[in-house]
Parts: sequence; structure tokens; C-alpha cells
Amino acid sequence: MANWTGGFELVDLESSSDDDTAITVLLQDKSVLARPNYFQVDMAIDDSKPGKPITKLDVFPVPTPLKMIPLDDPKRERYEKGMQPLTPELRRKLIQNIVKVLRKQHVNAEEAEAKIAILERNFREGDYDTFVNSNEFHMRLTTDISADDIYINFGEPYQLFRDNEEEGAEDEFSFDKEEVYEYYEAVGYGFGNVSFDTAALPGKTIATLPITQLFGLEERGVRDAVKAKMNSVAEADVLVLDLRNCFGFFPDTAAFILSYIFDEQRPLTKSVDRYGKTQNFTETVGVEEMRATGCTIFGGRKPVYVLTNNRTMLHAEMLAYSVQKYGRGVVVGEQESTAGWARPMDVWVELCEEEFGKGWWGMSVQTLRLVHVATGWNWQDVGVRSDVVVEETVVDEHCRHKARLAAIEVERNKGIERQDELKV
Repeated sequence: MANWTGGFELVDLESSSDDDTAITVLLQDKSVLARPNYFQVDMAIDDSKPGKPITKLDVFPVPTPLKMIPLDDPKRERYEKGMQPLTPELRRKLIQNIVKVLRKQHVNAEEAEAKIAILERNFREGDYDTFVNSNEFHMRLTTDISADDIYINFGEPYQLFRDNEEEGAEDEFSFDKEEVYEYYEAVGYGFGNVSFDTAALPGKTIATLPITQLFGLEERGVRDAVKAKMNSVAEADVLVLDLRNCFGFFPDTAAFILSYIFDEQRPLTKSVDRYGKTQNFTETVGVEEMRATGCTIFGGRKPVYVLTNNRTMLHAEMLAYSVQKYGRGVVVGEQESTAGWARPMDVWVELCEEEFGKGWWGMSVQTLRLVHVATGWNWQDVGVRSDVVVEETVVDEHCRHKARLAAIEVERNKGIERQDELKV
């Protein structure tokens, strides 16, 4: 296995006591970090066939095995507490903690109760009675109730990853903010080069603006970069926003870009809790305010096309969704829809700190639901549906070119949206 991966060393090998065709392998990666990572590999073979082919190969990360922690290591006591064998009482407390979080914080009370029913039934019927290993138990709980809206985790606390735990010691994973700003600048603050096409539509200029990332608008340099790019396309006759492969993490940046293509202020999204109360609200900036801050508006009357694929995500999807649902433009996709991620950030909750120590058990839970004001719903799981689908090709660059041509063709032949009518 070590030779096969090229990045791991064999640490331990354990045969199954009741199955001589199954083994468990413990691997350690050859990391340059102070804390190596460990992986467990469960393997089984079919010894009735020539070559004894592998019939099972499951690889998953595990905490540092207790046997790898020296007895005189000052962290040993915390490892022993965190990885102590599960007793019926500890399993009960973990279930109670998870139920409490679901019942008080999950965004959807009905879905939370459905998950709670599964946990309580399994616990009551003894399905969890044989679990004494926390890592195995967390994987079973993950199988039982985890989904996009919840994740249960067991693992080494971040504090134990560090070499030096002295007060004020520098964190080995810390980063220099200046390096972040240098990265922003190096990637053009998430924008590619603008191209202007004056040949495809006689007498008109088509501006194509690639956007690969939506960085936080208030981060140094980002607002000015967005303003410069959007100002540069304001005089074009047709605007193509290329959001393919764009991971849009910040809604304020998406809203700012949208402010350039509407003639009036538009409400966009709101985050709603389980009681229906709005916690956050996003809207475009008014035209007069935009102009007062040096923005040259593209306006709400000229054609807009948004290019997407199944790697267009989160608030990049919000941008495309807003254009589509407000009837502001056409979404041209390489696939039927975008990624389908419309979730606000989850909340992380520690579980059973007193019993296991801080950071060993925890769960993330969705506490807010994103709602687009234009529809009262969002694009979670289904994505933003393409108005026009451009068939993918083997050569990625050709596919990207076809998507832009499709937008031009739609503009040339107003009203044509069906793929089989496109002349690309």
C-alpha cells in the first residue's frame, strides 16, 4: 500500500479475528508538518479466485492512534480522554447533545425531528450498543443522519496539532494577511481580462468579462478592482458575464456587480431562521449612489448574458439566478444547471466537552435558509437552470468558446432559446 500511494508509510497491520480474508492497515502520510496524518484502510480479498482480487478497499482518516503517543508526552492525557472507549453512558450523552442541538438550532424543525427520531429509535433498539470506538461511532451517526444541512465530526482538536503550546506561541497554520492581499492581486481580484468583440454583431460591441471568484468587497483592493472592471464594460452594447468555475463566497460582491446592470435598486436575498425571522438581507446599490461613488453604470436596458457550468457555485449562482428571475438576461450553461449550493454558513457546535475534552466531538448545523426575494425560494440542490444549454466538447477551451458564441447567437436571433435551433 505504501508503494501504491507513494505518500504513506505502513504503521500497523491487524488481521481480523473472525475472517482470515480481511485485514486493517494503518498508514501515516509523509507530511512535512509537525503532526502526521493517519489513515485506516479496511481491506478484504477473495481467496477463491486466481490472484486473490481485492473485494473491499475503504480508506478513511483517523485520529493519531494512542499507541503512537509516547507515554511521557504531555498531550497523552488529553488523547486518552478524547479517545476513551465509549460506554453506554457516553453514547447516551452524545445522542442527547446532538438531539439538543438539532431541536434548538436546526433551520427546519420538521427535518430536525425526523433526524431525532432516527437517533432515538436506533439508540433505543440497541443499534449503537456495540460501538466503543468514537471514530467508528461518528461514521455510523454520519451515515444515519448527516446530509447537506448537518455534519457530525470526531477528530483531534486543532490545539493538539501544534508543536509549541506555550502561551502566545506562533500558530504553524497562521498566515500573513499581506500574502493574502498579494494573492488577490496575483489572480486579478477574481477577474479575468475583458475582451471586446466588434465583429460578431455589426455596429455593436460585445464585452465578455470572466469572473472566477467573488472575494469580500471590503477586503483591500477588491472594491476598486470590481469597480474598474465593471466600469470598463459600461459602454458596451452587450455584456457577457462568464461565471463558469466561479466560486462566489461573498454576497456583497455579487450584489455590487448586479448593481451595474439594473436601473433601479433590487432586493436580492435574505437569510431566514427557523422562526421565519430575517437575519441578513442583500440588495443592489441604487443607481444614484453608484454614480456618486464613481461607478459608470451599464444600465438595465442593454442585453446581458451569463455563462455558467456545474462548477458555478453559491453567490455566483445568486448572481445568475437574479439576472434570470428578474428577467434581466439569459443564462447560457454548459450543463442543464449550476452546482446547486444556496446555503448560508453553518454553525459549529462542540459536543460533550466535559466528557471528552474540548474539540474532539462536534457538529455543524444549518441554522439559516437563504431565500431569494424574486421567487421566495432558492437554487439549493437544483441549481440555476440554463435558458440555453451548450453541448460540452472534449476540448475545454472549445466548449468555453461555444458558450460565448451561443450567447451571441441568441442576441442575433432574439427569442431563440432551444439548443437545436442554435447555429454554433
